[in-house]
Amino acid sequence: MKVLTTPYIYGKGLEIYQSSTTKCAKNLLNEILEAILLKDSSISEIKSIILKYKKMILNREITDPNQLTIVKKIGQMPETYAKTLPAHVELALKRKELGERFFISQKVPFLVLREKPLKIVHLNDYAGEYDEKYYWTKMIFPPTYRLLTIVFPDENWDRFLSTEKHYQNKLFEYEKK
Repeated sequence: MKVLTTPYIYGKGLEIYQSSTTKCAKNLLNEILEAILLKDSSISEIKSIILKYKKMILNREITDPNQLTIVKKIGQMPETYAKTLPAHVELALKRKELGERFFISQKVPFLVLREKPLKIVHLNDYAGEYDEKYYWTKMIFPPTYRLLTIVFPDENWDRFLSTEKHYQNKLFEYEKK
């Protein structure tokens, strides 16, 4: 029998285990889970953790592209899609033209440079830019948000989704209190 010497959180069903969830989102979710389950942290401590990650994303402090990489699998051949091809499939087809292999179940690692209109880049071609608002509101905070709205339903977690500058200053001022 294996005996754990350190606490271990078994998070089956959480986005921690999905390959399409970014490492940064997994790190935030893990840190929040540890704060709630292992450290019995206060809500203000949890908010400080969220603000730390939010600042890193919105101020573009993350320099490791692996922290922001999204990985999606190709589920079918391009000609079988009804209308338009998903962006990650288009990206894989472009890389095929450059001599790379293309196959069903292939995992395509990419980063989002711009949400509207959507512009993505393969991990190997990443040059340092990313859409910080997209990452925070669509990729990083939502898994944690879903957890927090269940654990602490009376708290207003929606305010952490905002990326407007004047609203950010109010949240960051809260952190200093």
